[in-house]
Amino acid sequence: MQEINTPEGFYALGIENYKRGDFQAAKEAFNASLELKEDWRSFKGLGWALFNSQQYQPAIKEFNKSLALQKDWQSHQGLGWALFNTQQDQPAIDAFNKSLALK
Repeated sequence: MQEINTPEGFYALGIENYKRGDFQAAKEAFNASLELKEDWRSFKGLGWALFNSQQYQPAIKEFNKSLALQKDWQSHQGLGWALFNTQQDQPAIDAFNKSLALK
């Protein structure tokens, strides 16, 4: 069983909360993980939780943090959707193209 008070434990909790659709609890868990250790996966998870809470500008910020640490198709995809929802069409298209190139 994984220790909850570790970055990995909080990340796993964030994923479980996200899958259940509890985006507020997911955000809290991903933030707790990031307080202990910056990790691209936790930034990506936080970005998706923010996106699904319709917090598009904060989601953009977190997806960019994730991408600064690791190029990942899902982070580019999330960035694209968040940019699209803030009417930033060309940057959204660019992000989607980067996502497709990595996938």
